[in-house]
Amino acid sequence: VRATAKKRVLVYGANDDGELVLYALHHRFQERMTVVGMLDDDPNRVGTSIRGVRVLGGSEDAERLIRELNVDELIISSPAVSSDQLNQLKAASNALGIKLRTGSLRFEDIG
Repeated sequence: VRATAKKRVLVYGANDDGELVLYALHHRFQERMTVVGMLDDDPNRVGTSIRGVRVLGGSEDAERLIRELNVDELIISSPAVSSDQLNQLKAASNALGIKLRTGSLRFEDIG
């Protein structure tokens, strides 16, 4: 039986939502995925780390980082992403043929 390689994942959103996505990826999907970095358009977050994962740049850096880091999947952690940022992330993902997903924790009123 051949072991399958872990998917290399880049997470957009170095905020509370991003930290929750990192936690979930580490605790629920660590056998299948490894996070190779994060993206955020807040320049104050670039260069910092969350749960040991570096924030490497913003959405304008997505295509370059996906290529350099051999990323298989880009996960958007925040539902608050702007349409311009989303378009940049979609364009980068489509140009390089990788999967783009959202992964956020949402609470909804049920009563």
